[in-house]
Amino acid sequence: MQTDRLLGAELADVDGNTEDRRGTVSLFNGLMPKVRAFGNREEENNGVSAWLEERSREGVMPHEIGVFVRSDAELDRARALSPKPACV
Repeated sequence: MQTDRLLGAELADVDGNTEDRRGTVSLFNGLMPKVRAFGNREEENNGVSAWLEERSREGVMPHEIGVFVRSDAELDRARALSPKPACV
């Protein structure tokens, strides 16, 4: 639900075909996301790193995790959070 809010009500593909997304229902089920706020970059880095380490201990494979950043300017910082980034 949270990621659906990032998309507009209408999408267009490379051929120019448009699709109305209003009323779309996701076929995926899962836990509600936990949204956390941090006081500064260092706290955010530590929080994300800890979360990634916890998932790894649970057996989640690196290729099963996606980390999204606000802009290209944040890519290097995101890559540095994990010792073995699968791809970015």
